[in-house]
Amino acid sequence: FRAEFDRITPEKRDLYWRGVVMEQFDGQTWSARKSGIMHPASRNAEHDRLHYRIYLEPTQQRILFALAPLLSWGGIDAIQSANGSFHSRENIVAQSMYWVESGRDPLQVQPFGEVPASLEKNTLLPPLVAPRTRETANKLYRSAGKDVEKFVQSIRQFIFDNEFSYTLSPPKLSGDTVDDFLFRTRAGYCSHYASAAAVMLRSVGIPARVIGGYQGGEY
Repeated sequence: FRAEFDRITPEKRDLYWRGVVMEQFDGQTWSARKSGIMHPASRNAEHDRLHYRIYLEPTQQRILFALAPLLSWGGIDAIQSANGSFHSRENIVAQSMYWVESGRDPLQVQPFGEVPASLEKNTLLPPLVAPRTRETANKLYRSAGKDVEKFVQSIRQFIFDNEFSYTLSPPKLSGDTVDDFLFRTRAGYCSHYASAAAVMLRSVGIPARVIGGYQGGEY
């Protein structure tokens, strides 16, 4: 897709194009679940808004891309779910254009109007999945004094200390894929790291999900 901005052109570091939101994990694969519809309220002052148009190539899917927090849109029949996902009511089968208004503060993306029961679902894991990952996560969480920010930093440090690598041609995973990645192959791309981090967070009761999208872009 291409994006055309009015007035304000964001820095590349601020271009986080949010796409599919995956909250269900069966031990091998993450998938999206149905979520209630949210009607965002525009609380931002005019100078804190981004106005832009998206020219989307046909994808045969319903996923739409936008910068968070999404405030309003038009030009396409679309909905935003309570979990923040943004999608068309029909598959995109031809080049499409839609306009979007987003806030400039990505931290405003939460809480999406979700209720505690919805967030509770984002702590669930199948009972027998990733035993070594769970054990390691709980050790790190206790060592961090059950402080969430320190725990997240300890996950990062675990990755650095164990010489993980980024590759688009990772070794094939077998058995319990999360355990196999964290304790054997230690090589993968974005989704490997996102999945492992989400499982570690859920292991100690912190709501987490996996987001598919894009970071950055080329002007």
